[in-house]
Amino acid sequence: MLTVLYEEHLAHLHSLEEEWNSPWNLGAGSVAWDEVEQARESLELVVELQRQAAGAGTSG
Repeated sequence: MLTVLYEEHLAHLHSLEEEWNSPWNLGAGSVAWDEVEQARESLELVVELQRQAAGAGTSG
């Protein structure tokens, strides 16, 4: 389940980065850099959850 969550967050981040870098990213509805940063932070949280889950599976 965490793998799916990771893949979704990664796809969202790539989508935002692509839109942010595009020449038509202007005006209303455009992607702000803060949105890209928030998506990165969310992805990092998912990665941390994966690490914790992997660690929990090896201890015991």
